[in-house]
Amino acid sequence: MPLAAILALAAVPTVDIASGQAASNGGTFHAWESDNPVSGTTSIVFTGAVNDHGVDHIGVAGEHHQINRIVLQNGSFEVNVANLNVPLHAAPGSCTATGKGSGSVALLPGSGTGAYSTMTGTSRATITEVLMFPTTASGGCDTNGKLLAGFAWVTATGHVS
Repeated sequence: MPLAAILALAAVPTVDIASGQAASNGGTFHAWESDNPVSGTTSIVFTGAVNDHGVDHIGVAGEHHQINRIVLQNGSFEVNVANLNVPLHAAPGSCTATGKGSGSVALLPGSGTGAYSTMTGTSRATITEVLMFPTTASGGCDTNGKLLAGFAWVTATGHVS
């Protein structure tokens, strides 16, 4: 299922917005991501020890599509979201499902480019989502069909070193 997963960051030079100077390496970062499972679009913002924004390319690699490529303004890196579990619960009488879950997300060593070329780290991410499936001719829900609507919101906190 195309959902966001985020974040594992590490020693990354960041910019202090107030002064325009590089911030110290290491520390805590936070990330926020919004996903549209229907269109496949994502937007991600990092604050704290990592200060950047861009796009999460979900499921770009891995046997179970568990590798995401995070492409930011100052470089890119890949994360493994295999431990991020989101159980879905069907809403009775409708073709909607909601879910919330969390798990660890680890940076893949050696996957970084640009400012993130030497990163190491991990984070804890939480996903909340809602999905709407089409109905079948018999009135059931087609959970294998193209989604009609959906939204996922991801937050994460991690530490870079």
